[in-house]
Amino acid sequence: MTNYLESAKAALEAEIAHAKQGVAHFSTRVEALEKTLLHIVAVDGGVLDVERAEAAASIKGAKKSKPETVKPIKPIKPVKKVRTPRAAKGDRELPFTGGNYWYGLVTVEPQSATEILQKAISKLGFAPDKDQIRKLSFRQTFALNEMVNLRRIKDSGTGRERRFFKA
Repeated sequence: MTNYLESAKAALEAEIAHAKQGVAHFSTRVEALEKTLLHIVAVDGGVLDVERAEAAASIKGAKKSKPETVKPIKPIKPVKKVRTPRAAKGDRELPFTGGNYWYGLVTVEPQSATEILQKAISKLGFAPDKDQIRKLSFRQTFALNEMVNLRRIKDSGTGRERRFFKA
């Protein structure tokens, strides 16, 4: 009988410890949300209205008080677009790749997406950086899949073995 009571006692103690951890977690969460609310209110008007102050006080278990005055947070000014050296040079911008751009790179011979991308890069006339190559790759993926769906081109295989060609 004592063994049963000891295991029940241990189970209850473990449950209490778990519940206390939950209370601590949600208490921390409530504090963070209240701080966020105060920042939003500060940006919105600078002074809490009475209802919000009473709600905040009742949540904390404190006495109801006068509305709190909060220092207004300075609004963030929009950042002017900084022209990068790449943006300053018009000849290094990626070309328009809509219309028949990708269709013109696909041939009757089956080619992988990587081979088509290499053709597109060589057609640029300049050495693109990693971001430009990634952007071009995203455009290519969308365009090739769309052309396959519209049956303008055909494909065979899957994954890295996938090849694209004109029918």
